[in-house]
Amino acid sequence: MHKKEEMSLEEFLTNGWKIMKPAFTIDESDETQPETESTIKDDQVSIDSTNDKKIPTDNDEKIEILKDAAVARKDFADADKLYRDIQAEIWHLKRKLKADFGEEDEFLVLETQCFEFSEKRYLYKFCPFDKVVQVVKVSKEETLIGLWESWGSDDDNHYYYMKYSRGASCWNGPNRSVEVNLQCGTENKVTSVIESSPCTYVFEFTTPALCKTLPPEIKKILKNDFTFI
Repeated sequence: MHKKEEMSLEEFLTNGWKIMKPAFTIDESDETQPETESTIKDDQVSIDSTNDKKIPTDNDEKIEILKDAAVARKDFADADKLYRDIQAEIWHLKRKLKADFGEEDEFLVLETQCFEFSEKRYLYKFCPFDKVVQVVKVSKEETLIGLWESWGSDDDNHYYYMKYSRGASCWNGPNRSVEVNLQCGTENKVTSVIESSPCTYVFEFTTPALCKTLPPEIKKILKNDFTFI
């Protein structure tokens, strides 16, 4: 200190302290830690995290309500369809129990089928025990020409004739109706369709169901000899 290795106490208090004081004095501003890049980034992340927390609005609540309503409508529609399907099945089973499908239910196999007959202008769909429909080939327009009514007669030929009525009304005429004549055949098939009179149709239909079965006495003999019959 001023090239002196030692000085007396009096010299230190008089001159030495004045020289050393600036080195030991720290400005208060130097005690504050300067902002580093890391500190700035941490603050930015905190601000960004706050912005990410979106505050729900009235519009958001309306959207959620609409979504819930759509789900509820779909659930109702599904349940309603299931209910209607079950009701239709119950009605179908009740109708089947009351229906006359032959002495041995030989015509039951026809109940769930439909058969088509095509001619130049029309396509006819014959659904035994249900309905008969006429389809215009060009426009695909369908016209109901008969709903199942009954077998044709109560005599020995009871199962040779079907009646369908309550079809769509003709222009300036009666409601359409269909007569179906059945014949024994090797396959279920509509063989012809004619309009015998205005709005009255006659179908010819072959089916193995109408073919006569073996007489009871022959069945009895065969049953004794062949247990699988």
